[in-house]
Amino acid sequence: MSDGDNWVDHAVLEFHSGRPLTLLFDYDGTLAPIVPHPALAILAPQVRARLRRLARAPGVAVGVISGRALADVRDMVGIDDLYFGGSGGAELDLCGVTEVEPIPADAQRQLTAAVSDLRAALAGFHGVWLEPKPVGFAVHYRATPEPTATAFHAFFSRWHTQFPALRVLDVCKSYEVGLRDGWDKGDAVRRVLAEQPAHTFAAYFGDSENDRPAMAAVVAADGVSVGVGPEAPAGTRYTLPTPARLHTDLARLCGALNLFDRGTHSAGGAEATRDHLV
Repeated sequence: MSDGDNWVDHAVLEFHSGRPLTLLFDYDGTLAPIVPHPALAILAPQVRARLRRLARAPGVAVGVISGRALADVRDMVGIDDLYFGGSGGAELDLCGVTEVEPIPADAQRQLTAAVSDLRAALAGFHGVWLEPKPVGFAVHYRATPEPTATAFHAFFSRWHTQFPALRVLDVCKSYEVGLRDGWDKGDAVRRVLAEQPAHTFAAYFGDSENDRPAMAAVVAADGVSVGVGPEAPAGTRYTLPTPARLHTDLARLCGALNLFDRGTHSAGGAEATRDHLV
């Protein structure tokens, strides 16, 4: 049996065969575009409406797993009753049940020392700024001009080696720092899937290398990975060129599952001209 030529066809086929759907998304670069400052990565209202409608549909679960702090990503998405992962998987909201990665004492000392040391050091790098999180922190350099950016990368590559308990990922023009052996997005996906029926069909959508553990987790559970944008991990089952294409596909999925109000989408599940979703 063919699974269709894209992820929407595949998901609809699995759903109509009796498998519930679990749709898990990264935020920045996936649901929202990459922009000069994270605060500007606003979720389009029609995308929020589509996610809400999917999450309310019987047999469909929706989650967002982000490098942002948990409170931040929840605020940016603005939908209740979703699954959320924050701080790269170190914070979880399992539809109202919160779990936070425990931090060993030595790792906490290193995190505290690293943040204190960086606050002083970053003053010499224009455009670089520090974002503390409940578990770890991020160092953003999206707005850093050359040659400052090159000097900053050289500094940071030396600097972080003094903190062996910490894990550093270079993602979307920021260094995401967490615990070296700590929870990641793959762990978050496994926790969400543990809440679902065993035969659920899962898909994970991401745009960068820190999404690879999450993609591996859904593939191990007989689901599919969907890369978004030019920097998505290699080897995903499906690929989409931009977040805008994902937005279109979400409308197609809502149409195919008959989740739009009557008369608001065209035949065959094409994108709605108006998202009359409640």
